[in-house]
Amino acid sequence: MRRFFSDPNVIITREEHDFIGDLKGLKGKSVALPRGTMVEERVRRDFPNLSVVLTASEPESMKLVSERQADMTIRSLIVAAHAIKTEGLFNLKISGQIPEYTSHLRMGVLKDEPVLRSILDKGIQTLTPQERQAIANQHVAIRVQQGIDWARVYALLALLGLAVLVALYIYRNNRKLQAALTASQETREALRLSEERHRFLADNASDVIWTMDLHGRNTYVSPSVERLRGYTVAEAMQQTIDQALTPASAKIAQAGMARALEAIQAHQKAPDFRAELEQPCKHGGTVWTEVRFSCMYNEAGEFVNFLGVTRDISERKRTELDLQIAAIAFESQDGMIVTDAHKTILRVNHAFSQISGYAPHEVIGKTPRVLRSDRHPPDFYDAIGATIQATGMWHGELWSQRKNGEVYPEQITITAVKDGTGQVTHHVAVLRDITERKRLEQEVNQLAFFDTLTQLPNRRLFGDRLGQALKRAQRTSSSVALMFVDLDKFKPINDTYGHEAGDFMLQTVAKRLMGCLRASDTAARVGGDEFLVLLPDIPSGPAALAVAEKICAALAGPCTTPEGIELCISASIGIAIYPEHAGTEHELMRLGDRAMYEAKNAGGNRVQLHDSPHDSPEGEVCSSAV
Repeated sequence: MRRFFSDPNVIITREEHDFIGDLKGLKGKSVALPRGTMVEERVRRDFPNLSVVLTASEPESMKLVSERQADMTIRSLIVAAHAIKTEGLFNLKISGQIPEYTSHLRMGVLKDEPVLRSILDKGIQTLTPQERQAIANQHVAIRVQQGIDWARVYALLALLGLAVLVALYIYRNNRKLQAALTASQETREALRLSEERHRFLADNASDVIWTMDLHGRNTYVSPSVERLRGYTVAEAMQQTIDQALTPASAKIAQAGMARALEAIQAHQKAPDFRAELEQPCKHGGTVWTEVRFSCMYNEAGEFVNFLGVTRDISERKRTELDLQIAAIAFESQDGMIVTDAHKTILRVNHAFSQISGYAPHEVIGKTPRVLRSDRHPPDFYDAIGATIQATGMWHGELWSQRKNGEVYPEQITITAVKDGTGQVTHHVAVLRDITERKRLEQEVNQLAFFDTLTQLPNRRLFGDRLGQALKRAQRTSSSVALMFVDLDKFKPINDTYGHEAGDFMLQTVAKRLMGCLRASDTAARVGGDEFLVLLPDIPSGPAALAVAEKICAALAGPCTTPEGIELCISASIGIAIYPEHAGTEHELMRLGDRAMYEAKNAGGNRVQLHDSPHDSPEGEVCSSAV
């Protein structure tokens, strides 16, 4: 057999595809091939990195590539060139070749058929020496049946002549194509290098560079899209505008493309597009981007595609949001002061002016000293400054002074602002007028610990003070006297003159009790007409008796109500001494209460000091009893 022609297999892609030097370097690409061919087997074996799409025929394979359903196909050079031209597939091109897949055309005859071999040799001798040299040692594989059938021989000769002519035609066209390929190789190589340089720049840019056709289909997306949104290039290439943007941003982008399309159709220059758009990320969430795109035209002024750049502006958007939040927070209900590192006031908000009474221009350029009151010593403010210097902030309550001289309670937080080197650049103070809160706290405290009628401590506060007095007496080895004071014949006053008269009498008793005590003593109302008196640091039982006698005398004096009713009352008082009579709070209360009942049972208007079981239980009658 003589091999007289070589036909290489080439790679066919769409027009926009780059030159392919090695199929092994491709990833994520698909190749359309006719089912059951030798090329299919070899591609599956040699290029496992490619995804094979099987078709029923070679024309169908080329059609899939033309319609973007496959990235490439593989066909012989001459057949491919002929099909592209005759079938009108002008969006396809030859992007490379596979030398090891070259097809060799051969013709041959049986060795024992000298006539046929002579005819074949004569046909080959018609070729020029150069052509013969190129075709030498080439064979055409033909299956010849055994025996001679002269009718078939003549038919075979005719076919052989036709095959030789076809072979010559193919060979000459092949040489022309090879010459054309050789002539354009330098241009292709220069174009390839230029494309590689531009692709290198695009692939390594931090911004996402992309191109898109008039139908909104991506024709190129740079790899930086994966860093920005998490999608691979292949995934991003398949996304539509609605998939690549949030609904609100997609409307903005589509409106921009519509304006560009109108200009293109009117043969006018399309306006450039710029907008801040929100894009969804693969693993959840969104990212804010600045998108710019413009139209690209060829030398004939025809639209080619959109060229766009997408930049991540998430950090800028976060900064803008922080500034907006800071501006809103600055004009909050709390007063705010911003000073420099030397504590000179740079800015105050409206709430500060409402609280302090100072307009901004009255304090800017001064220091916060203008707000100081005389309620705190200088070392108090020195301690605040030391805390800020040590920890970066101070939080607490202090008394400040308004512009009109009024002193008011204030809750304040002072924070030091530092730069990247750790140096303090500013101070920010957030202050709040807590006058109303203090008033409410005082009211709550009054309700919780004081009797609302007499304003004396209630049982709860008295118990706390008694416990503290006993602890102090234990430490100092001193004595504490506890008195139970119960009014005699108080119920008839309520029954006869009403509760208003009774309340007036209780208030009078509270005032007279307080008039008999020291500042360190405590008087409390613990029941309707029951009072307790605490005398810490009392020197002896007789001293407690003297105070009780004084109270008896004070309470026995008459009083006149606002309605002009004159009232008289007396009291029974029981006394117990710590640690003489009891060592615990509970026992002291029990013994004092028992002493009071002993005084009341003895006729009232009497003082009874607790006695030991062996002492006489009789007490002492108030000398001023009425």
